[in-house]
Amino acid sequence: MQQSMGATMDAFSPSERQHGWVFSTASAVVAGLIYFLVSAAMVRLTTDGQGIATMWPGNALILALLLLKDRPAWPALLTGCALGNLAANLVTRGHIGGSAGYAAINLLEIWVAARLLHEPVRRRGILRYSASVRQFVLVTGVLAPASSALFGAAVASLFYHQPFLRAAITWFACDALGLMVFTPFFHNLFSGALAGWWRAQGHARRLEALAVLGLLASTAIGVFETSRLPVLFVLALPEMLVAFRLGWLGTQLGIVLLALIGSIMTAHGFGPISLASHDAPTRALFFQFFLATQVLLILPVVASLAASASVLNALRESEQSVQLLAEEAAVLLLGFAADGTCLKVVGNVGAMLGIGERALLGRDLGALSPINRTPLLELYAQALAQPETVLSLEFSSPLRPGRWLEANLRAPETLAGPQGSSVLVVLQDVTDRHDAQLALLRAAETDELTGLLNRAAFMSRLEAALRDERATRIHLAIFDVDRFKVINDSAGHAMGNAVLQAVAERMAGAVCAPDLLCRMGGDEFLLMLECASLAEAETRCQAVLNALHGQPIDLPTGDTLSVRVSCGLAGGGRGQSSEQMLHRADAAVYAAKRAGRNRIAAVA
Repeated sequence: MQQSMGATMDAFSPSERQHGWVFSTASAVVAGLIYFLVSAAMVRLTTDGQGIATMWPGNALILALLLLKDRPAWPALLTGCALGNLAANLVTRGHIGGSAGYAAINLLEIWVAARLLHEPVRRRGILRYSASVRQFVLVTGVLAPASSALFGAAVASLFYHQPFLRAAITWFACDALGLMVFTPFFHNLFSGALAGWWRAQGHARRLEALAVLGLLASTAIGVFETSRLPVLFVLALPEMLVAFRLGWLGTQLGIVLLALIGSIMTAHGFGPISLASHDAPTRALFFQFFLATQVLLILPVVASLAASASVLNALRESEQSVQLLAEEAAVLLLGFAADGTCLKVVGNVGAMLGIGERALLGRDLGALSPINRTPLLELYAQALAQPETVLSLEFSSPLRPGRWLEANLRAPETLAGPQGSSVLVVLQDVTDRHDAQLALLRAAETDELTGLLNRAAFMSRLEAALRDERATRIHLAIFDVDRFKVINDSAGHAMGNAVLQAVAERMAGAVCAPDLLCRMGGDEFLLMLECASLAEAETRCQAVLNALHGQPIDLPTGDTLSVRVSCGLAGGGRGQSSEQMLHRADAAVYAAKRAGRNRIAAVA
């Protein structure tokens, strides 16, 4: 707009909101000059110099500028408008009284429309939503022209001898159409929205826009050249093509083209409307009615399309944000159809699973981890059976050793379709959490001094082994360090702890899976053995004693100490409890001590 109108049009700069306008006398004169040119052209092209114009876009031009500016800038613009209107009517009509009356009445109409639309347009934009369309049509199509129609008709009747009722109807329709058709166009032109829209189009889109607008213009010219056939309906196709292909801003250009071509040609007796009447004012009314129906039909359609485009853009931006968050937060979002196939993947699949996105799309949930396929599919079936319930499963990553993943499944009822529910899966890396939980569990099960299992953890595993029908025969041994109280009393607790740690280390080195070792407390150790016979269990216990007796233990002081241990072994059998076995092994270890210590005593 700046380039096309030159430096004198800096008041109409597309960057006005960034730089701010200071409306001087010069800018008001420029606005008045444009108003004068537009208005004089419409009077010359659509009237005989006495009647009311078929359409009046000059008021829309000033209204658009007022809607863009704060109210302190209004007086200068309204003054320019009044002067431009007065000059246009003097040049085309030549009556000072009528010209002054028209200028004052148009000023009133513009002011009413600006007062009613200024705040709503600032908040929501112009014609962006259905609600804004209704408000815009009410103000520009009813209230503003109604505020001036009777006064305008009175001036037309008094000074130009026009029938009052016809003049009132023509004035109302003329101004209503002018405001509805041209205000959005001028508003987006002066704000820079049209220029920005054009710049945003690629080369192919610009050619398409020119072609579609050219089709509408040529069709309009062809329709309004035809005075023998009622072919106005032919315009519907290019109008809808413009609306769907060019969007809201392109549609404004189309409406303006149609309004200008139709009003000028109808005023000169061309087009299908001439079939209705040879009287120029009557033709004007028919054209105004036709154009009003076109505008009222197309505005809601385009507003709905614009709103839908805004929603789609917001969804696209939201999806991009979700994708970014998923990638940065080590989260994978998966969408599954009712038949169990994966339809959507959001997130960094490679970093999470070590596979590509294609390895998941079209596959079922088991593709996440083939070794955990059965529990994953079972969880999927449970999610379908329990809509809105969140179900979770933690499993190891098959292609990333040491990494743990958690799948959270939910079947939202809002996504249920004719073929059944769909399932959403949130997959996240929980390795840190898993390791932390494992560390806590180990700490809770570990003897702090020796690092072996503590009694509680050992007894839990012993009870589980006794319940397991697949396990071989279970045996239980108690090892008690001989004369440990003497060591503690003579060397101190610190030295006693060092002895227990050394004993635990040697015992652990002599025990092999699936046998299980723990520190029961004090100087006592427990050993669970899985073997077929008591003799075999006794052999394994002897191996532990040999490891302890093989060589002296090195003490922190530099001295050495030979340690002897007594062992009580209780043979296992079905139907025994862990407490029963512990009681029998305890009795056996006391028997070994009574027999001279440093030996094994076994009971079947």
